[in-house]
Parts: sequence; structure tokens; C-alpha cells
Amino acid sequence: MVLPFAQIQALFAAERYSEAVEILRPALANLPPDEQGVFFPRGLYAEDTILFEQIDRLAETAKQYSFDADLQLLLGYQKLGVGQFDEATASLTRASQDVQNEDSATILLSLLEKIKADTAEGTGHDDR
Repeated sequence: MVLPFAQIQALFAAERYSEAVEILRPALANLPPDEQGVFFPRGLYAEDTILFEQIDRLAETAKQYSFDADLQLLLGYQKLGVGQFDEATASLTRASQDVQNEDSATILLSLLEKIKADTAEGTGHDDR
């Protein structure tokens, strides 16, 4: 289950965004119903700054091509993986408006809400 997500991250790091999305969609679709998480390979980086620089490059590309739902899906996935929930929500909402990305974006938005709820429960307060 982890291998497709590691491959997505490698393609993302190489700025091969379209190829990364082509793997992300089926990887999300193939998650078992009882599986409540997605593998975010943040730990693959020696320093978080490298990952954040790569996300910033993707964000710039997604901004230039704001009509590209694939870029929005990948950006939402990356933002979710680093805990930037508001930015992830915005990108995933845009991605969900595209029929090809609707299911994947919905899966990630549901996961985002679950993470937020679990975080709120764990801290004893609600950030709504």
C-alpha cells in the first residue's frame, strides 16, 4: 500500500506532476474501506525545508495554471500531508469540481475532516 505513495512523492519531487496524479487517483481509489489514512512520506526528507520548497514550486505552478484540476489535487494532497488544512481544503475543493478528480478529492477531503476531528479530540478543544 505504501509503494504507490512513495512513487507519487518521487514523481512530485522530480516535478513530474501529471505522472504523480496518474498514480495518486488509483492509489486513493484502491484504499481499503477500513483504512483511515494515506501514507504521507514526509519522513523521506532529511529536512522539511526541502519538502516545503518542492510544495512551494508546485503551488506556483498551480497558481499559474489555476484551471488545472490535476495540479490542484496534487497540491491539496501535499498540503494535507504537511498539516496545512486550510490550503489543502481550498485546493481539494477546486479539484473536486473536475469529474476526473472528484472521487479522489472527496476521499482526501474526508480524510482531512477526520484528521481535524481527531486533532480537536486529542487537544480537548474544537477549532471550528
